[in-house]
Amino acid sequence: MITPEEKEHDKSSSYSIIVQLTGTEFLIGFESRPAIKHFLKNFSL
Repeated sequence: MITPEEKEHDKSSSYSIIVQLTGTEFLIGFESRPAIKHFLKNFSL
């Protein structure tokens, strides 16, 4: 039997992995667009 704490931890850890993966793909997709790359270059301090 899984305790609620274990279940909650399991959910949050897999969630963070998903966020990391989608975040990386998001950035890669972003970087591949010249206009956005140009914007980010000018925008970053």
